Amino acid sequence: MKYIELIIMKNGLDAVEAPNMKARFSYAVARNKQILENVLKAVDEVLKKTEKYEEYEKERKDILVKYAKRDQDGEPILENIRVGNMVQRSYRIPGIDDKNHPVNLELEALKKKYKTEIDHRDKQVKEYEEFIEKEAEDVELHMVAWKLVPVEGLSQQAMDGVIYMAHPPEDDENEKPKKKTEKKTPAKTEP
Repeated sequence: MKYIELIIMKNGLDAVEAPNMKARFSYAVARNKQILENVLKAVDEVLKKTEKYEEYEKERKDILVKYAKRDQDGEPILENIRVGNMVQRSYRIPGIDDKNHPVNLELEALKKKYKTEIDHRDKQVKEYEEFIEKEAEDVELHMVAWKLVPVEGLSQQAMDGVIYMAHPPEDDENEKPKKKTEKKTPAKTEP
């Protein structure tokens, strides 16, 4: 399994809230969350922000808030904008598309001030993206039979996590004890 799959699984297991869970299923969820937390600590460390980068983010946000359009209560207006396949929340800033807009000039000056921290962060993100595509070694998940999964009570996010720890339904069928068949011995025939 790749680290990215472990991250998806952990996020999914964090979302498991199903009524009437069987004890074995509940135990497997808790056990796997514990296993994944230990494994993913190293992944989190790769992406940990420096204090200086957090300063940059705070100053950047302050600039955006300063120029953001306000609602009737004086609060900055946030809106959803699409960036590639993702949707982000962003402050509504009239005229931001103009590269000479004061917000853009201040942001450029801020980027120059924190260039070293931004470059370091870009390198961290790149290393993280490469790392999560690697195969995770020595991760032994606690597996459960599919029949123990409360499929009606799980959200899609929870199911995305559970799917990695449940034997496929066809495996459950193979686990059923098979009926013993008596061996028939052919009757002896007299010569």
